[in-house]
Amino acid sequence: MWFNDPSVDIYFHKTISALANENSPFCLGSQKDPHECMIWLLNKLNREFLNSLERFCILENNYRSIGNKYLYSMYESSKKDKKSNILKLFQGQFQKKIKCTAPNCGFVDISNETFLSVPLKIPLPHRVTVKFISMNPARKITRFHFDISEPNVKITDIMEQIDKTVNISTENMVACKIKPNAQLYLVPETNSVLEDENNLNNLIILQIPGEINEQLLENNLIIAVVYFVFGSVQNREIFGEPYITILNRDLGSGHLSFEIMKEGAFLLPKLFYKMNAGFTLYLQNSDGSFSRIDPIIEKPLFNEYVNNILNEKENNKKVIQIIVEWDLSLKEEFKSKLVKEQIIENYSYIKNFNYVSKPVPLITLIDNFVKSEPMKLWNCPKCKKPSGSIQIEFDQLPDILVFYINRFEKTIKNVKSVQIPQDLLDMKSYIDNGESVENNKYNLSCVLLDSFGHYTAATRNFIDGHWRLFNDAQVNELFFNDSQKEIFESANSSMFFYQRQHSKTARWFPQDVPKQIFGKYQGKIENNFIALDSLKIC
Repeated sequence: MWFNDPSVDIYFHKTISALANENSPFCLGSQKDPHECMIWLLNKLNREFLNSLERFCILENNYRSIGNKYLYSMYESSKKDKKSNILKLFQGQFQKKIKCTAPNCGFVDISNETFLSVPLKIPLPHRVTVKFISMNPARKITRFHFDISEPNVKITDIMEQIDKTVNISTENMVACKIKPNAQLYLVPETNSVLEDENNLNNLIILQIPGEINEQLLENNLIIAVVYFVFGSVQNREIFGEPYITILNRDLGSGHLSFEIMKEGAFLLPKLFYKMNAGFTLYLQNSDGSFSRIDPIIEKPLFNEYVNNILNEKENNKKVIQIIVEWDLSLKEEFKSKLVKEQIIENYSYIKNFNYVSKPVPLITLIDNFVKSEPMKLWNCPKCKKPSGSIQIEFDQLPDILVFYINRFEKTIKNVKSVQIPQDLLDMKSYIDNGESVENNKYNLSCVLLDSFGHYTAATRNFIDGHWRLFNDAQVNELFFNDSQKEIFESANSSMFFYQRQHSKTARWFPQDVPKQIFGKYQGKIENNFIALDSLKIC
């Protein structure tokens, strides 16, 4: 097989025919998923092996003979767990942890689950929408769309892309987000756009009108992000979009309210001076805390609370947040008179952060697999709150570790390349079982490639160390330098087979392998300056 002997094809065709007789979708020429075939075949071999072993040892009583003691020992072992040695080569065990994340609950549910392969998913790019609100010469909202595939894209990167369209410096931009509890908060520009994956489409960037410099504060001018809410600040409902205004800290409460309402007139149901005062002003800190602006105080923006906000390390643009809390009785009047702002859609930069050509490391996919994730539609059985997380960890690893890559999302194939470690895959850090004494270092032995339904396998022979490509009836040696990318960084890879490294004292072959087999490899190995005595199991 390894040396392209055409006579081997006969046995492969016989094997495929036997598979097709048992399961017709796996017949020759079909494009059935090889991963599905592998799982079916391993379970089939396991059942048949156990049945044959039972018949041999029990029905024929052959286990009494000295030569069959090994078979009897194997049979006794397999009776306990219903697993043949074939299945044990591939079978590992996951540990699944479900935790309640509510404070002071502490509920944890742990269960174990066996596996024959590890399903990994190549993450699709995140679709992120960003509203940019410009203030000059007139207020305008543009919604920019981005596909972001890398976690290191920062908000300042988004601002730079927007600058190319609106011609507004990033220095004159401030970013904020709206939390699910309807709280608006400022976001540092150095933050990753994907930092909060459950809140990707609530990013708002506002233009700060005028020149931003130290003279603003020296002249007692202050930049404020303002937004309207109905109901209490603790249980609020945001109304409309936020806006920017520049306020003078010398203003009294009455003039301060007038300036805030003047800039927010587009949200009011009628002119401000015709309205009865039905609102309260609050200052909001970066930690979500807030302080009521007392209308009795002569200069409400001159206080320690405002100074602390302005002096925060990440508040480099010296911005404060003001909440205008309207009485609930005015809600219907506001809604009935609101003229919805037009939003211009912009898709011109959608591909700028979708790095399809950049390969994703296999280690990253494994990290994503074992990462704790929030649970949806789950209520804690202890505290009844809908707050939980689930995490899958490796409890036991098999001798042959198989990773299966799911590249399809509905009918769309993800063609991002997967980068495989070229030396060792060390799984030690992923093992949750602290009592494991196994060597958890693995060598890559096979990469299964799927090119539009045509499957090939790049396989390493651990005897001579060479890689070969199995392509239908052809077996061709792959030269490392030329084929390195094809094996270790492919957009068509669908399965990876790893073999556990064993002790260096373990030999490749058991003693009863015929001498002609040793001779076959002896000639090949000597040509590659490898001594037969050095052959070990990997």
